Amino acid sequence: MPKQERVGKMSDRVVVDACVGREAGETNAPRSKSSRLVLEAILRQGVFVDFSPEVDREWRKHASRISIMWQTRMIAKRRLNKVRDKPSALLRKHVRDLLGNPDDIAALNKDVHLLELALAYGSGIISSDDRSGRLSRIVAEGYRPLRRVQWVSPHDPEGSCLAWVAGTLADKEVGRLGDGG
Repeated sequence: MPKQERVGKMSDRVVVDACVGREAGETNAPRSKSSRLVLEAILRQGVFVDFSPEVDREWRKHASRISIMWQTRMIAKRRLNKVRDKPSALLRKHVRDLLGNPDDIAALNKDVHLLELALAYGSGIISSDDRSGRLSRIVAEGYRPLRRVQWVSPHDPEGSCLAWVAGTLADKEVGRLGDGG
């Protein structure tokens, strides 16, 4: 990991969940195609992607041919930000306290590192894990800092994720976890 973290403007940074890379494929199956199109848009639009050691481990575990090629191109364009993991005991406490249900807590804890990066670096989140997105919205109701985080699915039927990336993440309301910060 480089000694100094490269950072883009807060408005042009995302964390991409490994599930998006795993789903991205060469077929025209809806999930495969929408994930691939979002990754291609990130590449075209000059968006920076925050990659921590935890995110990198997930991507390696769920690698697909398309995701490996995309990652290689992002590195070549110097738009893969190598950042530190930013564990937040406070966020994790709120997840436990506000969700209560052990299954829900376990489900969100798989993706809590995405929320931690979003809070620490001002990144948006692109993930196709709808359950984690829904649970994050529940936690955001009781944990104000999370309300400003944007969680967007590449499979949104309205195409808001693709439009958001094409607009270089300028719309700060798309996918917000809460109604105010």
